[in-house]
Amino acid sequence: MNNAGAEQTGTASATINFTKLNDAPSITLKYCVFDENLPITTVVYDGNATDVDSSDTITFSISGTDAALFTVDSNDGEVRLKTSADFETKNSYSFNIIATDNGAGTLSTSKAVTLSVNNLNDPPS
Repeated sequence: MNNAGAEQTGTASATINFTKLNDAPSITLKYCVFDENLPITTVVYDGNATDVDSSDTITFSISGTDAALFTVDSNDGEVRLKTSADFETKNSYSFNIIATDNGAGTLSTSKAVTLSVNNLNDPPS
């Protein structure tokens, strides 16, 4: 008998394994202006980052041109000046905010931030 051209069927099974990959955090930037002469405890920028890997913890750091003039809370991204700002001395500041996750193959995201100082009416000297 010749079975040429006859339909043949069969079954097979396969196992597909998915490996979860680490995604870098995403930083949300916002325009920031703050008044001069604020106390150094004042938050002048609040780093905001999210990570689709919900189990990852995000830590914050800063780098760049004016980074040495600030402190950053590594847990929540709150940035404060080390000394009070004076518009007549320096009217803007620039730094990079860096969000780093603790997932497998640690990933970071960096965004440039520029903060502007709002000039207030200074008392006469």
